[in-house]
Amino acid sequence: MAGYLGGNPSKKLAFGITIILLFLGIKGASSSAFTYPPAHRDDSVENTYKSDNGNVKIKDPYRWLEDPDSEDTKEFISRQNKLFYDYVNSNPEKDSIKEKLTTLNNFPTWDFPKKIGDWYYFSANDGLQDQNVFFRSKTWHRENPEVVFDPNKLSTGEDVITVAGSSFNKDASIFAYATSKNGLDWSTIHFLNTTSGTHLPEKLEKVKVSGIVWNKMEGVFYGRYAHLIGLEPIKNQKLMYHRLGTSQSEDVVIAEFLEHPEARIGQPVTLINEGNAIIVHMVGAGKYYGQNALFTADIPQNITGKLKLRPLLPLPDAEHNIITVENGSVLVKTDKNAPNWRLVRINLDEPDEAKWETVIEEHPNMSLAWVTIANKDKLIYGLLDDGLTWIRVKNLTDGSILVDRLPIERLNVYSFSSPEPEIFLFKAENATNPLTVYMLNFTKGLTNIEIYEHIKLKSFNTDDVISKEVFFPSYDGTLVHMFIVHRKSLKLDGSSFALMWGYGGFNNAIMPVYLPYRAILLEHFNAVIALPNIRGGGEYGRKWNHGGQFKNKQKVFDDFLSAAEYLIKHGYTSNKKLWIEGRSNGGLLIGACINQRPDLFGAAIAHVGVMDMLRFPHFTMGHPWLIEFGNPEDPNMFDYIRKYSPLHNLKMPTNESMQYPSTLVVTGTHDDRVVPSHSLKYAAEMQYTIGAHERQTNPIMLRTDFKTGHVPKKPTSLLVILTNIPKKCLNGTAEPYRDFN
Repeated sequence: MAGYLGGNPSKKLAFGITIILLFLGIKGASSSAFTYPPAHRDDSVENTYKSDNGNVKIKDPYRWLEDPDSEDTKEFISRQNKLFYDYVNSNPEKDSIKEKLTTLNNFPTWDFPKKIGDWYYFSANDGLQDQNVFFRSKTWHRENPEVVFDPNKLSTGEDVITVAGSSFNKDASIFAYATSKNGLDWSTIHFLNTTSGTHLPEKLEKVKVSGIVWNKMEGVFYGRYAHLIGLEPIKNQKLMYHRLGTSQSEDVVIAEFLEHPEARIGQPVTLINEGNAIIVHMVGAGKYYGQNALFTADIPQNITGKLKLRPLLPLPDAEHNIITVENGSVLVKTDKNAPNWRLVRINLDEPDEAKWETVIEEHPNMSLAWVTIANKDKLIYGLLDDGLTWIRVKNLTDGSILVDRLPIERLNVYSFSSPEPEIFLFKAENATNPLTVYMLNFTKGLTNIEIYEHIKLKSFNTDDVISKEVFFPSYDGTLVHMFIVHRKSLKLDGSSFALMWGYGGFNNAIMPVYLPYRAILLEHFNAVIALPNIRGGGEYGRKWNHGGQFKNKQKVFDDFLSAAEYLIKHGYTSNKKLWIEGRSNGGLLIGACINQRPDLFGAAIAHVGVMDMLRFPHFTMGHPWLIEFGNPEDPNMFDYIRKYSPLHNLKMPTNESMQYPSTLVVTGTHDDRVVPSHSLKYAAEMQYTIGAHERQTNPIMLRTDFKTGHVPKKPTSLLVILTNIPKKCLNGTAEPYRDFN
């Protein structure tokens, strides 16, 4: 989940599609009721909550599933997985689907090169490597690359080790990288001498959700916790300084926010004043999710203790993303008094809001998605126009608009770079193409856009696929935008099955992205792919985001249900052939929607969802979500949250012709963000309350993946198996804690 809710193993079968084909009856699913593995209930376990109507007792019969290490929990997972795998292995198409998925996942990818000294450094993947390999080249075209570090050699034992973040020092002589074990958010920072290829002896432990920022050549700033915590809520993250060549026990705490134990250290710092001072980012202590505060501090020649923090933007009453540092000032993308965002210049010595200089005005209709500087004085920024980006170029010096809109169609732009002063590159993708790199060469003018690189997929005919955009009314009359992708030959007679993906939270914008399993659905099953931009997301600025938070959360579900009704009404699919899917906060969306309208869907997949909305603050990263969902222990919020909590609203429909859709609940044993018990308890209660009913012939299943966590930073071999994991659209300006879900 964004925020803390925004991810090796052996190659296995591609279950993501095989299970859904069985669920939807395409490959002969059973029409008789299932017998589910027994799971004991302890009705003596209950919690008491305060509501506006007095105290309320809520039973929690599967509380024992909150202990991931108990033998009972392990046995429950084992039996559930056996049921799932026995069922999915009955699909004779599984090997063919795996082969097609592998083919459609086999395309090269690479990060934009960054020049350090005389070399350009980047990471790349030939298509089916488990992890990107880090290279360097003498040219930004990546010619004759040399390997700097190959993470594919890390997983030599039973554990799955992946790289969770990295950073080169000033001359690239030392490469710092963080590793994650089996998908955990916890990571360990290592240091590699790039000249000798040997590792330095020190390792930095107890790191969770932290960037790595070098202090010149000497050491790194990073965020650390006091202990490696299990499932308990994590608090009191500290900003640390580690000097190269010393042990972690000698690291210095340079900042912490004890008055805000729930706060986290953001980027973690931004260097200013030629590296002689820093800006410290405090996030998670505001009224709304994403709001942060900024403080400055000078860096002494010898760092021995806490730095003296000076307020820059000390109130966490808005979100501020630093774009670049200038002489004595910073350019900041902010939503302070600008729900569609604006760019301001803030003087470090006089940071009062009254003295801010607006560099990019807030657009009345479009949200400012990202900003960067190229060619020294060109301000290039993307505006979200109904969920897609159009790009404007402005003169940074005098503020004049040089290009109102680059002559190119609206795109999903997710990465950009200027490898040379005269070159600006940006990456885009859509539902049928994973990568097109566009190049703007300033020596040829400001509107001469060339295609620098384009991926042509094998075995996927994109000529017969179209993408359209529609608006539909939600239950309260609000118009909601939706992307729809399908083959041109589709007949709008309700005979096709459709996949609808949703999220609706944490200011995340849902855009068309390429996923191999969706390509197979389009190519081989004449399916419809639908992506509604429901409230809670960031497609239309903060007002749209806040429109799906706290006591507005039901509007998110209403939007999604309205999207389903639109698809059925207009003949794209039928209620028996509509498959819905979501991840993390999107998993919560799926659980709530099938509870409220089980008749509307044929199948549902909920990945790592927040299903127990009454106990989420009690685990790991759950506490920061209070400023997205509200606190279930607040009497003013309890009744509202309880009404939609997926775990607490399972009830067989009273209509004798209705049952729940075929449902797959997915979690990972090492998910330490949305802990597995959310999914385990939900699946157990669903099988008990719904699955045991004689009218429920659609399957209800749980799949628990081993050695995987929450964030989709998984090796390629696993992505071929877990095919329904969305890519992240990083815009280069978001802080690392945004990279969730």
